[in-house]
Amino acid sequence: MRRVLFGLLLVGCASVPTSRQVLCGDAPDCTIDPTVQHVVEQELDRLAAHRRSVIVVIDPSTGSLLGLGGRDLGKSSPWLAGKLAVDPGSIMKSFTIAAALENGVVEETTELAGEGGRWRRVPDDLITDHVAHGLMTVEDVLVYSSNIGTAKVAVRLGPEPLAALYAHVGLASAPLPPMRSGVVPDLRNVDPAIATRVAYGAEVEPTPLQLASSFSIFAAHGRHRPLSVTLGGQRPAKQVITEETAVRMQRLLAQTVARDDGTGAQARLPGQIVAGKTGTWLLQEGVSWANFVGFPVEPSPRFVVLVGIETTSPGYGGGTLAAPSFARVVSLLTTPPP
Repeated sequence: MRRVLFGLLLVGCASVPTSRQVLCGDAPDCTIDPTVQHVVEQELDRLAAHRRSVIVVIDPSTGSLLGLGGRDLGKSSPWLAGKLAVDPGSIMKSFTIAAALENGVVEETTELAGEGGRWRRVPDDLITDHVAHGLMTVEDVLVYSSNIGTAKVAVRLGPEPLAALYAHVGLASAPLPPMRSGVVPDLRNVDPAIATRVAYGAEVEPTPLQLASSFSIFAAHGRHRPLSVTLGGQRPAKQVITEETAVRMQRLLAQTVARDDGTGAQARLPGQIVAGKTGTWLLQEGVSWANFVGFPVEPSPRFVVLVGIETTSPGYGGGTLAAPSFARVVSLLTTPPP
């Protein structure tokens, strides 16, 4: 079956997947789109060899949940993305950089010392990068996914603006009842070293559903609209960063994919500008969480896609496992007419 959604030709099947029935029941006004859901289920089947996987697809302009699915130890778990609290790693750096741009603390060209890959903000808090860098611009910090660079931006910014942004984009609350809220510390009431670690993606555990909804501000002109699964049930949007900051973030996030030295290079799609961010977190010895969240930028962002994968495969991360999966999903969602 071929049908058009938001002006894009989608390729799918005529039947409604079981997961959509679980998510929507018999509700005729459910926002879960059968064709999008089919693409989600198809990719989750492809990821079945991994321990857990989730995919979220959101329309950033309305907050509508278009597709959602999960696999947990080989079994279908449609709401897993709203129940699993997990550290997304470096994806959190996007919010730190956005808050810093919004508050005029840095510019894209602001230079920061990479400290050769090892930096102690205080004597007992060693921050490291996987690759040692010298002088970096803020763009480089996001492209390289530098912990040290982001930590230095966070020190300039202070905890208050970042805590406020987390609250405005819903990182501190459950996106949909009866889904849970993840664990996001109140940066105003924690040790400064912990606040710095949260800023670059440590000691913070939102759910993937929260994360995808929050990240949608970069695709929606800086506006955040709460998630909805009911057509006509969308709630008003709130301007949480300026449209100018959102556009600047789109350009920076696009560079993480477009640049050959970017961590998101494997999310590239021919003929499209993709903006997004990788994240990887070691859950325990031999088990990692790899995720990527992003969106095609032109002609205008029509959806935000998050892919998260818990894997025991060595050497896999957000850039090498989740980013290619994201690219496959978006490729199917944007297949041009023959």
